Amino acid sequence: MTVSLISVLADVLFMSGAGTKVTSIGSVTIAERNGKIVSLTVGTGYYSPVDGVVAAAFDQLEEYLDGKRETFDLDFVLKGTDFQMDVWSALMKVPYGETVSYSELASLSGHPGASRAVGNAVGRNPIPVFVPCHRAIRNDGRIGGYSLGTDIKGKLLKIEGIL
Repeated sequence: MTVSLISVLADVLFMSGAGTKVTSIGSVTIAERNGKIVSLTVGTGYYSPVDGVVAAAFDQLEEYLDGKRETFDLDFVLKGTDFQMDVWSALMKVPYGETVSYSELASLSGHPGASRAVGNAVGRNPIPVFVPCHRAIRNDGRIGGYSLGTDIKGKLLKIEGIL
């Protein structure tokens, strides 16, 4: 199963709400649909009002960024291929303050030997931070890439006491 551009556009068009706030990692936009978080992006947006589920998500994100929260209590919806879902599910099991290599994550997700494909799936995570893809690192111990940028990945790993 592949995620088509039409599917992605439909998701964006039918979001119930979204909000943008400036945080310590930049201008963050969180979107929800039917009371569940569907995306988190970092960009150059300006503040827009937040309420409901999005406000609760921002509260938890800010607590995490301040070092006052280790887990998130949010409802969210992930859409992806079966392979991506396996990888994202395995990521959710990596505890705060710990990392996993892409090859270890491949095994944890039931796809041993597929570390490169696992890295691609990690990079397509639509809800970074809440689904902790920043905890996946290169097999040689370096932090590797990150969909929100390596500077942000470094900040998140520092918050968790890893760097």
